[in-house]
Amino acid sequence: MTQTRDPASRNSADRPPATRDTASRARRALWTAILFSLVINLLMLTAPLYMLQVFDRVIVSRSLETLLYLSLFAGVALLVMWVLDLCRSAVMASVAVWMERRLGGDALGGAVARASSERAGSARTLRDLATVRGFLTGPHLFAFFDAPWMPLFLGLVFLLHPTLGWIALAGALVLFALAIANELLARRPAARAAAADIEATRMAETAVRNADSLTAMGMTDGAVARWTDANDRALSAHKTAAGRSSAIAGTAKSLRLALQIAVMGAGAYLVLADNLTGGAMIAASILVARALSPVEQAIGGWRTAMAARAAWKRVGEAISAGGRKRPMSLPKPAGALSVEGLRYAPPGSTRTTLNGVGFQLAPGESLGLIGPTAAGKSTLARLLVGSIGAQVGQVRLDGADVAAWEAR
Repeated sequence: MTQTRDPASRNSADRPPATRDTASRARRALWTAILFSLVINLLMLTAPLYMLQVFDRVIVSRSLETLLYLSLFAGVALLVMWVLDLCRSAVMASVAVWMERRLGGDALGGAVARASSERAGSARTLRDLATVRGFLTGPHLFAFFDAPWMPLFLGLVFLLHPTLGWIALAGALVLFALAIANELLARRPAARAAAADIEATRMAETAVRNADSLTAMGMTDGAVARWTDANDRALSAHKTAAGRSSAIAGTAKSLRLALQIAVMGAGAYLVLADNLTGGAMIAASILVARALSPVEQAIGGWRTAMAARAAWKRVGEAISAGGRKRPMSLPKPAGALSVEGLRYAPPGSTRTTLNGVGFQLAPGESLGLIGPTAAGKSTLARLLVGSIGAQVGQVRLDGADVAAWEAR
């Protein structure tokens, strides 16, 4: 007799890790969104081109017909840009929802597997998945999509006048330097804050799960004090990271406004010197604003991006923890249990809970375990059912390693 499997009821431990396949499909969708971003950024040229034509042609020629057609073309272009922006948002929202549906079960199964084997699992994995979904559907991701097209706008500024182009390029280089500084200064505090958050959340979950014991033994205040210490460490790290990121983001915003003023002032001087037209001056100011705006937004959303990246890494680790191979199909067990030289120490500890335990039970036989608290009774029970593995020794059911049997 062999055990049958219902594919629809497979538990997460039977499924292989899915992050690689999910990431591959998500990348294809991202390329679609990048294509939309290319067209959207080309259509962003509508406003500066419209200003250039209105100031340099319509006002000079006083042609209402030219103004009408220019306004009509500009309106159509902006309408197409709006539709494409909606499509890009819809693509990313679909990717985020599909990803969470695809990985949610595996993420929870991995958290359960880690909690079973290491007593360190947490439902935070699902919150990490929600963090990634929030980043994919939020506004910060689009800034990263738009930033690569900055050279296009800077090149057009150079075409209008080299002086204005050099001013814009210098500003762009400073913004890039600020972005790098933001990464270097905020990465470590953000990582410390994330680790402290996880530890504080784990303490809180443990306290709530053992509320009866804490209350009965008068240990609630001690548990709260431990959580407060961990939470204070998280808050301090968050404050450091937020302070550095906010200072750099504020600097980037002020710099972008200063560059727009500099381009406008230099453009006005060139107009007075008859080296530039009024329309080109206005168009250059709009192009510079558009070129630098995504970089400024990316700096502002850098902490969100780093949090999403760290969350994605934790999701992958959780899924890998639960991604065990599908066990072979074995006959229905008769119940002969054999324990051979078990030795077990908890993860991160050198003190063995069990050392050299061995016995045999025939089908139908019973065995009672007695001993003081922390003697290893529960640990032995967990080893017998295969929820954890011993460092040395084996547990066999009908002669086969208990890990080879399906948990069900």
